[in-house]
Amino acid sequence: MDNQQKIRIPLIVLVGIVLALILITFLVIKTVQNISSNKNIDISKNDAPLVIDENNDDDLIEANNLIDEQLTENEEDKKEENVDENAKDKLQDSTSIATSNTNSKVSSVSNNKNNSSNNNNNNNSSTNTNDNKPDVVPDNSSQEDKNEKVLYDLYSKVSIGDYVDYPVSYSNVSINGKKASLTGWRVLSKSNGTISLISAGVPESIYLQGISGTSSNVFNSKINKYLNGNYATNVHVLTIEELKQFVGNINLDKNHSVPTYTSIPRSNKYYNLIVTPVGYWLYNMINETGSKYRFYIHQNGIINNIYMGFEDSSSSYNATYGIRPIVTLKYGIKTTGKNNNGVWNITL
Repeated sequence: MDNQQKIRIPLIVLVGIVLALILITFLVIKTVQNISSNKNIDISKNDAPLVIDENNDDDLIEANNLIDEQLTENEEDKKEENVDENAKDKLQDSTSIATSNTNSKVSSVSNNKNNSSNNNNNNNSSTNTNDNKPDVVPDNSSQEDKNEKVLYDLYSKVSIGDYVDYPVSYSNVSINGKKASLTGWRVLSKSNGTISLISAGVPESIYLQGISGTSSNVFNSKINKYLNGNYATNVHVLTIEELKQFVGNINLDKNHSVPTYTSIPRSNKYYNLIVTPVGYWLYNMINETGSKYRFYIHQNGIINNIYMGFEDSSSSYNATYGIRPIVTLKYGIKTTGKNNNGVWNITL
């Protein structure tokens, strides 16, 4: 009986040991599976391999604790890695934005420099010549073409009485304390494509006495200076024939001692063209039985004549009146239109 009890006790111990081994084996297998499922977690400590005694419960517990610590560290590492990745992304975004801004500024500066360089080149091109190229003569004709205005035939544009910029200036003379106020040149007549201009004022005066005052060329010394050969062909003094287009028939007869005359009414639309505040000579004369008379226009608009004397007598009369020169423009004179003062420009 005692021997049987002695034998049973070791069997029970053996069975316990076997069960313990089975449990340990199960735990080890489970641990290995956990380690494998967690990407081969390193369960080393202090860089020294952990030696597990399958028969030692403390070793197994320590192994499990190390596994838990390793898992915790791995999770924290992953969090740090995520933080680092986010930081890297933000840094890359910031870098990208900064790079973009920098490129934009550089591009802007570059464009400004290019524009400045182009402007400098343009400015320099107008003042400097290229040493590698022959001198370039400015194309003045092309610039003139750009500034050129349309030319019109002056004859087709002007009307009687219009002002024309004939390039001869003058000042009005004073006769008996009176002086014309207008200056410049006005259209007196148009015929067969040619235009005659008359001085708007009275720029000259002449004293005529006796028979000598009836000479046909007595006015030449006074009026020749008003001929500009570039634009006009001749200059003369106003005639009775030229007046007829404005006042109709003019009586040239003399009724012995009382000469007849014609008055220009103020209602005549050309009154201010013909009549001035100063009386002036006409070219025409009357020669009747030795008596000579020269015509003039009085400041009140009367066309009259004055007795100059007899051809065979020393007796004579005298008078001072003004002179209004008339110029005949060349055929085909052009114009670009009126200036700001309403005066027609002229050109060849």
